Amino acid sequence: MRRFQSQERNSIARYRASVNHLIGTWYIGLDEWCYTDHVSILAGTIRFMENPFALNSETLSQLYDRYTSAVESYDWHYQEKSAEFQKYYPELKPLTSSQFKLFIENAFWGSLKHEEGRFHEFSLLLHPVEPLLHKFIFDQPVLFDADNLAKLAPALDPLANCILVWPDETGELFIRGFAPLKDTGLMTTTIAPGQILVSFKEIGIQYFSTLITGTRQEFVASSEFLTWLVPEAKNKRRMDILMENEKEFQRAVDYRDITADMRAHQHGGILLIVNEESDWRGSLVQPMTYSGEPYYKVRYDLMERDRREERVRETEPLWTDSPWYRMAVDSARKSIRTIGRLTAVDGATIVTYDLDVLAFGAKIKQKENEKPEMVSISEPFENSSPKDIQLSRFHGTRHQSTAQFVFDQRDALAFVASQDGNLSVMRWDPEKAMVSIIRPAEFALL
Repeated sequence: MRRFQSQERNSIARYRASVNHLIGTWYIGLDEWCYTDHVSILAGTIRFMENPFALNSETLSQLYDRYTSAVESYDWHYQEKSAEFQKYYPELKPLTSSQFKLFIENAFWGSLKHEEGRFHEFSLLLHPVEPLLHKFIFDQPVLFDADNLAKLAPALDPLANCILVWPDETGELFIRGFAPLKDTGLMTTTIAPGQILVSFKEIGIQYFSTLITGTRQEFVASSEFLTWLVPEAKNKRRMDILMENEKEFQRAVDYRDITADMRAHQHGGILLIVNEESDWRGSLVQPMTYSGEPYYKVRYDLMERDRREERVRETEPLWTDSPWYRMAVDSARKSIRTIGRLTAVDGATIVTYDLDVLAFGAKIKQKENEKPEMVSISEPFENSSPKDIQLSRFHGTRHQSTAQFVFDQRDALAFVASQDGNLSVMRWDPEKAMVSIIRPAEFALL
């Protein structure tokens, strides 16, 4: 009996250690989060007694200032638009500080709730329901809390649909229903249990994005990744980039969507984007089992989507909800998902910059005798500086072999997803003469 009790105590201790590892101590600034022992172990089940998560005043102030500034900018653009535009797009009044705090805290805590024994990702959008064309609105608003978010999460693909939240006449927040993913308003997106991304967009143009975890809060910097595709984007606003480099901007969004599917299948994977005319085959073990004539359907579907977008933007104020356009978007999304799924096969998936599939399941090899000794790693956050480290210290074989490929194929772009969902993006940096890596890149691409 004593032996059994000792084993049980050890088991509970290990369980508590794993729980604490998962949920941490909920500190930002190490001493300003609220946490005591809110976890009890009973019959092998983790039971969270109450929400231990609360934004500290300094963090809340920084976030709320960014949010209100974004809403003011949006409101200025809104007032400048035509009456026809204003019929279809919402006038967004800012939340109060307490509403804003609750919106974020419930999203964070909802990401940690189990439903059917699993964690589920979801997207949450603050948006009035009236201007939405395609929507499912509940007859009775649902209480906005973490439990209800967790219940809805398994039913809604966070890459396709968002849970709608909007206050009632008294200012209390409620879940109103769901709709296709929108690109206007305040949004939270779960990245993993205890990791959320809070952002504000205006018709696709991002005003701010911030990562919140149990131990840190970081504002995501203007996308360094975008400057890799559009070098002149470094000193431009996103709106200007979108207007002047629309094709490159859209392609960056397509790459982002592929990497979301790479992360979702949880097998880990490598995506290599190459110039088809280069000697990319020289860096892969031959013969390749899964290679053949290029697969053009993805490019065709993306071209059709872009062609329809160009047409409907000229004729329909609410062009993003046009059924004719949405059909093309859905077809393009399915094609993009094909590439993401191919990366689940052990080895690398190779595509062109226009997303023609060339091969998958390929093994990377060293092309010449030279190996990269150092790589430059940067985080996609404000005030983060690149660090040069030895390649041998950078993760495992998958990451190191991909860095070798980029070292040998210097016009290539590479994405590496770990099984835990962490993402790295790599390219050759001619100024530093070494492989440059952004990690964790999932935050730079969202």
